[in-house]
Formats: sequence, C-alpha cells, structure tokens
Amino acid sequence: MALVTTPGSASADSYVSLNEADGYAASRFGTDAWAALSDADQEKALRQATREIDRCRFRGRKTYASQALQFPRDYCSEESADLLEVPDEVQEACFEQALWVVQHGATGGRSVRQQLQSEGVTSFRVGSTSETFLGSGLRWLCPEASALLAPWIERWGRIVVDGREG
Repeated sequence: MALVTTPGSASADSYVSLNEADGYAASRFGTDAWAALSDADQEKALRQATREIDRCRFRGRKTYASQALQFPRDYCSEESADLLEVPDEVQEACFEQALWVVQHGATGGRSVRQQLQSEGVTSFRVGSTSETFLGSGLRWLCPEASALLAPWIERWGRIVVDGREG
C-alpha cells in the first residue's frame, strides 16, 4: 500500500515519500542498507519512523484537528511558516529514523544502548569500563533525528531559582 504523505491529511502515514527518501539517501553516505531494501520494506521503515517521531511532544498544535500526523503545526506566531508545510528537518528526521530502524532491525529498531535504557538500565560496567545514561530524553529516536527535531520539541519542567520554583 502506497505511503500517504499529504500534509494535514486524515490518512497520512509518513512525512516522506519513497522518492524523497531515495533522493535524501543518494546525498548521504552510509545508506547501503536502505538501497538494498524492497519498496515495501522501505515503506514499512518510513511508517515506523513517522510513528516514532509522532510520539514526541511538540510545540504548538496540529494545524487541523482531523490530521493524522503531528505535522503540519500551528504555532500561533506571526513567524509561522506556511501552515500546510512539514519542515524540511522533520522530513530529514523521518528518513534518519527510518535508516536507523533498518540498521538496527535485530534489536527492534533500537541500538544496544536504547534497548538497555528501555529495559530500565541506568548504568553498567564491563571490566574497567562503565557507562551511565543521562535522563530519559527521546531515547526511542536516533541521535540525528533527535537533533533535527530539537527546535520543535516542547520543553517543559520545573524551574527553580534560589530554592524557589518559578
């Protein structure tokens, strides 16, 4: 079944079409695993990546209440771009996440570190080497997708100044 990438559509299931993904892959080093996939498997990876991106809490609100995906978004700002547009960085993050899923298929689309964190591991030691994971973050996303999505992620939490919450 073909991907639906129409921004704002109630049936959209991917931020990136196969043609867009192939174009991005052609300009990026290390995408051999992507090129080796069938179109059907590439579509599965893009759908999964889109679902994983949509688990994030984004600033603003969906442009249309009926749209299936988190983007496009309305930020209620005069600086808002076209409200029917999915930012390029979101599309790039979708491909990067899809490639990550493909490259880490043996662990359910997660790196070993992500798998450990999802199981509640906060630190481990092997011989004289140890590693400690910082916070929960967006541990289901690859580092590239997290960085690309950072400008749109809702930041919230407690602010404490001189022992008082503000």
